[in-house]
Amino acid sequence: MEALLFSQHMSLDLTKELDVAIQAARSAGAAALDIYETNYQTWEKDNKSPLTEADLAADKIILDHLAQFDHAILSEETDDDLSRLEADTLWIVDPLDGTKDFMKKTGDFSMMIGLVHMGRPVLGVVYKPVKDELYYATKGNGAYLLKKKNNPIRLQVGKIDQPSDLRIVVSRAHFAETDKDIAAALGAESFIKSGSVGIKVGLIADGSCDLYYNTSSYSSEWDSCAPEAILTEAGGIITDIKGNPLEYNKENVKCLNGILASNGPCHSTVVEAIKGVLYS
Repeated sequence: MEALLFSQHMSLDLTKELDVAIQAARSAGAAALDIYETNYQTWEKDNKSPLTEADLAADKIILDHLAQFDHAILSEETDDDLSRLEADTLWIVDPLDGTKDFMKKTGDFSMMIGLVHMGRPVLGVVYKPVKDELYYATKGNGAYLLKKKNNPIRLQVGKIDQPSDLRIVVSRAHFAETDKDIAAALGAESFIKSGSVGIKVGLIADGSCDLYYNTSSYSSEWDSCAPEAILTEAGGIITDIKGNPLEYNKENVKCLNGILASNGPCHSTVVEAIKGVLYS
């Protein structure tokens, strides 16, 4: 079955989808930057997370760009009528990932656009507008980082294989005691703080970091889709915290078993460390 899905992915020509997704992310990023330094409106969602004018503006711009395709769309800021469940190909969008960082003006927010085909990510775009940095990948074609007007750099994860040497990228907004316990179980003491999940995983994809984990059940498919497409093409691994593949286009879009992203060599070791901390 995996071989069949792989061959289906490889037969996809995603050139146009990638071009449009990049245009959409850049346009949404420009709109967010226009709002960034203004006295913009904010709201609180039902789940208590923040929402800003920039989230909504970015959402509209991205969805307007993607509307030229027949693919279904799942976006964090648009009502989900579940019609997508019948689709083989699905855009999964987080129009502004890292809203708290946007509000705190750390710069660590991004536009994330992923494409899923037959349940697996085949395209990912993560754009950090403050630094004009664009991560992108399509299945079988590698992952790249484009900084401003420079040539794209092909991404490759780092090769650190000793748990104690792992450089862990952690959330600037929250780093729970259990997260610290997992790091202690690994013997790891190197931490880099960041905001958006896409930016965190991008740091693993470009070799600057080696590990990211979120053990909560609050993340959703739009948090992991584009980052997974990029990280796997850079040679890394992303699963849930139990080591199982992440699933897409589910009725419940939550990543109930969290997210675990790594450079690969220590992935199973980290799974065991998490198991020891959370379930022992």
